[in-house]
Amino acid sequence: MRFHLTCVAAAAAAALSFAVVSTSAQATPENQFAGEWCGTFELIGDEDPAVEGTLNLSISESGVITGDFYNTTFDVPGVMRGRIRDDGMVGLNPDVYGTGPGGEGGNGEHHAGTAYIDGGKLYIPTTAVWNGGPSVLAVLELCD
Repeated sequence: MRFHLTCVAAAAAAALSFAVVSTSAQATPENQFAGEWCGTFELIGDEDPAVEGTLNLSISESGVITGDFYNTTFDVPGVMRGRIRDDGMVGLNPDVYGTGPGGEGGNGEHHAGTAYIDGGKLYIPTTAVWNGGPSVLAVLELCD
């Protein structure tokens, strides 16, 4: 009887491990925001002058964001990095060229928000996290 119970337990363990392997081997759906996006951004609030510019983002299927922006108000370029989850939760870190020590990138303040797609456009409203700084709205379309 003890041998029979051991065999049943071993068979159950083998079946369970196969189920775990089979489940983890299934493909995960791609991030709904994945793609190459181009558009504009603007700081929302009491900015004088109004701060705006262009933004190009590449979003991978795993949600990694890379890209560049150009602040047309102050004639300054920069790079953007971040992550976006499939539910829209986004974190962005801008680095403006030439504002850090020695002229390298700097001035990057982490922004967070919830992105969404409406009418084929990607809307990314964010707010500076650490000091309650400006809110930013980016409106992007898939690049040609």
